Amino acid sequence: MVAKTDCDIAGFSLWPHSAIQNGFPCLEIEEYSNISEGDAIGICGFPLGNYLYRQLGTVTSSFSKGIISSIIPSPNVSLKYLKGFQLNITATNGNSGGPVFLISSGKVFGVLSCAPINPSGNIVHGIVKAEPIYNILRPNFIEDLKIGKIF
Repeated sequence: MVAKTDCDIAGFSLWPHSAIQNGFPCLEIEEYSNISEGDAIGICGFPLGNYLYRQLGTVTSSFSKGIISSIIPSPNVSLKYLKGFQLNITATNGNSGGPVFLISSGKVFGVLSCAPINPSGNIVHGIVKAEPIYNILRPNFIEDLKIGKIF
């Protein structure tokens, strides 16, 4: 197993399985050049995990809509320096790890990771960070991790 601890995203390869004859379902990836601050975005996940099931009877993933409020560290930064996306959207525990996608295309560009903490130590509601998916999609990602190459 290989891990990189400065980001909250993983990449892995799945072997074919006889139970899924047509291959595993996948999400399409949005081109980074198509992403801008102010774009309408969506997320899906399981906010509060089983708590919503116990309270509301929800058994499927929940979808929420918001915008990209900031590209981190700045708009038009090259992929080499892209650190994430600040989102203006409602999310909570259980949404983490879910896809972030453009509403206009339905294509994924990030994975929901965390919310900022205010000086009092409380979560700031309505603002979350998404990790960009582009680092794990580049050629030789797994090989570079194995040899400790920093990117």
